[in-house]
Amino acid sequence: MKTIQDPEKMKKMEEFHHKVTQANEGYLDYWVKNTLFHWDFFLSLAFTIIPVLIWIKFRKKESTHRLLFVGFLLLLFLPGSIF
Repeated sequence: MKTIQDPEKMKKMEEFHHKVTQANEGYLDYWVKNTLFHWDFFLSLAFTIIPVLIWIKFRKKESTHRLLFVGFLLLLFLPGSIF
């Protein structure tokens, strides 16, 4: 009976882990060279931050908790209903 720690299986797992690590390093290298700090990166960053700043400036201060609660519920349930 072979154990879980069979040397052959361990060797295959090491090879698989090495391939996954190489793929992750390759993707990170690509992302740093081709995406990070390019115009589309800053556009995405602006689309993320500017609405929050606008909301902070123009929201009703008395209903902050209600608005955050409803926004959180929409965040949880709306993406599931799209698919």
